[in-house]
Amino acid sequence: GHRLEKSTEIWEYVVKYHPEDFIALAFQGTEECNQVDVDTGLPKILAAYQKNPKSFISDALIKTLDFIRDYPRLLAICRQQYELFPGQPRKVYMLAVAYEKNGMAAEAIQKYRETIDLYHDTWEAHGALATLLVEAGQVEEAIKHFEISVRLHEDCVNCTNLFMLYLDTFQAEKAMKIAPKLLRATRKEKS
Repeated sequence: GHRLEKSTEIWEYVVKYHPEDFIALAFQGTEECNQVDVDTGLPKILAAYQKNPKSFISDALIKTLDFIRDYPRLLAICRQQYELFPGQPRKVYMLAVAYEKNGMAAEAIQKYRETIDLYHDTWEAHGALATLLVEAGQVEEAIKHFEISVRLHEDCVNCTNLFMLYLDTFQAEKAMKIAPKLLRATRKEKS
């Protein structure tokens, strides 16, 4: 018979003969979305997610919704995940991101703070919170969170933001101390 070579063909075959297999359905949908066939892939991921919202499929669904910029649905799924997994830092963080992408800065700030309360060493949450705090005019608190973020992980964006905030607040000496970290982060991202 015909040999299945593409992963989409394999998942299509599995789903055809095992339609109850929600994991195969999710993988088939993910493969289709990866091949820019979102119109057929996304409903499959959603159907698989609805069969078992506590499974790892939620991550694939969240990534897909973010990729296609379906932020209202992203927010709905992240809210559901937050309720299903109370106190889990990654779920709280993803809800914060979803709030931010939906233009809900106050809610995002609150959830980034909650993420940090649950897991203090999350550089992503410190950096995202700091960015929103700058936009809200809370520069001193933003600097503290950028400092923590950069201490935990030297990434180009947060190093640049901290460097610029130091310059904007006339703290040139501190800016010069960040400059080598900024250069390292930039070099690391280029390689």
